[in-house]
Amino acid sequence: MRIVIVGNGKMAEILGDCCRKKKIPFIGFHSENYTEKDDLVVHFGSGRQLPEALEWCNRHNAPLIQGSTGQQLPSKVSILVVNAPNLALPIVKLLSIMPTIADTDTLAEMKIGIIESHQASKKSVPGTAKVMAEIFGISETEIISIRDREKQLQLGVPEEYLDGHGYHWITLEGGGVTIELSTKVNGREAYAYGAISLAKKLLLHRDDLKNRVYQLSEM
Repeated sequence: MRIVIVGNGKMAEILGDCCRKKKIPFIGFHSENYTEKDDLVVHFGSGRQLPEALEWCNRHNAPLIQGSTGQQLPSKVSILVVNAPNLALPIVKLLSIMPTIADTDTLAEMKIGIIESHQASKKSVPGTAKVMAEIFGISETEIISIRDREKQLQLGVPEEYLDGHGYHWITLEGGGVTIELSTKVNGREAYAYGAISLAKKLLLHRDDLKNRVYQLSEM
C-alpha cells in the first residue's frame, strides 16, 4: 500500500508523520504523479485540489478517502470513495450506537444539552456535534461551542492540546436522573491513524466494494 496525500496543512503533515512511524510508503499529491497498483488517495486539504484528485483517481482507478469537513463530493463517481470527515474511528463507532440510546420515550421528558470544545482556529460547529444534535433531536443552534483557552483549561483540556483537540459533552437531565456522555480527542494523530486503518481495510476488501461514494458509517 502507498498513500497519496492531498493537502498541505497540519493534517496532511501529521498523516505523513504517522505513515513514517508505521513504515507505510506515501507521497504528496501532484497531477503528474505516477501510479502504483495499491495507491490510495487521502484528501486532507481545503477542497481546492479535490476535483483534480478525483480526476486523477478516475484515471488510475485509485480509491479515495475524503477526510476533510465541509467538502462536496459528486453524486456519481466511477471509483471507490469514502466520505469520512471524522476519522477518529472509536468516536465514529460510538456515534453509530447512540441512536439506540436516544430512541426511547423516557428521554423525551429529559432536557438535553451538548457542549463542544475545539481549538480556536476551528470557527464552525464541528460535524460530530451536529450529528449528536440530530441523534438526540435538538437544534444545532442549541450546541454550545467553547473556544476560550481559559475555559478549556477549566474543562480539563491539557494545555499542550489547546491548539489541537476535540471534546464533546452530552447531558440528559430530568426526573431526578442525570446522564452524562463525553468524548475526548487530544491532538490530531487519531484522525491520521484512522485514515491508515481505513485505507488498509479498503484495499483488503476492494473487490467486494462498488464504485460509489460510501459514508464512513457504512464501512
